[in-house]
Amino acid sequence: MIFTNLLALASTASYIFSVNAEAGIKSGTIEGFNKCLGVDQYHDLYLFECDGHDDQIWHFEGYWSVGYNIKNEYYPDMCLTANEEWNFDVRDVQTQTVQFPQLMPCTDAANQKWAIGGNRADAKNSLYLYDNEIDWHDITSSDVRKPYSNNVDLVLLDDEDGHLIVDGTLKKRGCGDGESNAFSVLVEPFDDKPWHFIEYTMEFVEGSSSCWSILGNTHYGEFLGDNLGLHKFDIDEGDIVIFNELSFGDWQGETIRCDNELDNFLNGKHGHGYKGSIRVRQRRDFNEVRGYIGSGYSCTKIGTIVRYKDIRVGYLNNDDHENSECLMPFNGGNGDRVLVQECGDNSWKWDIDTSV
Repeated sequence: MIFTNLLALASTASYIFSVNAEAGIKSGTIEGFNKCLGVDQYHDLYLFECDGHDDQIWHFEGYWSVGYNIKNEYYPDMCLTANEEWNFDVRDVQTQTVQFPQLMPCTDAANQKWAIGGNRADAKNSLYLYDNEIDWHDITSSDVRKPYSNNVDLVLLDDEDGHLIVDGTLKKRGCGDGESNAFSVLVEPFDDKPWHFIEYTMEFVEGSSSCWSILGNTHYGEFLGDNLGLHKFDIDEGDIVIFNELSFGDWQGETIRCDNELDNFLNGKHGHGYKGSIRVRQRRDFNEVRGYIGSGYSCTKIGTIVRYKDIRVGYLNNDDHENSECLMPFNGGNGDRVLVQECGDNSWKWDIDTSV
């Protein structure tokens, strides 16, 4: 089979599908060269004339934080897979290693997880194998801005290892018509390069509060905006409880609670001393410009102290996917063959239309 390298060619796509958009399932076509990506009877991928048939409709299942499984409408139980590797010469200049993408039974393997990278300026999207490696950056007091407090004495300092500690001492009881307590800090290191994940420990040093909203939930108290730039905490979508060392109650990842039940770890029925700690990882919501950590409280014992510590932010390597493996079209014998190979500087951009 003879292959012609098409790396330098570009499509004229409209930006419809965003890697930053959360999705349970999105469906649509994948287009390039005014043709549609489809699958033949052998489960191999080619570019065909667009006809709207099921073999040209693709489903994106998952989230940017954990990678997408890409399935075909005609073969709903199979996943797009970067399959067997081949070596071949490109224009007698160099040897390249490529993989032939196929639909194969879904196994949740790494070669079935895909990332979707787009650029709103040029309105194009790349499809490439998801890289779950995260670069972590420990947060210091110099990495935070806009500390905000409402009825909270807020103290920011670095511990002996140079890591940020945020202590909030709550000053209002709240409840009924009373004022609630809330505080937040903007976390923006690395010259405003947006992070993808944030990890932190919340420690409930002393006091109690029957009503609370945590992990990005802003129900109690007043904040600078309606949200903190974090997705709703959801383990199924990629958020993680790293540890739960609470001393009381039965916390199961809830972000809001207000009652006098013993299951409520922060309720005054457990006394007003130390309540333990939790550590979580959360996804940033890229629909928001900034990312904060913070929480709100009501029906609170005045003097209650809530602490954030051991804060770090993570950057997915998928943003810079030059060395990743991209899904690309190559001109071949039986229709336009599609391969997977190193993206390079001019990685192929697809028109991914999920409006159908």
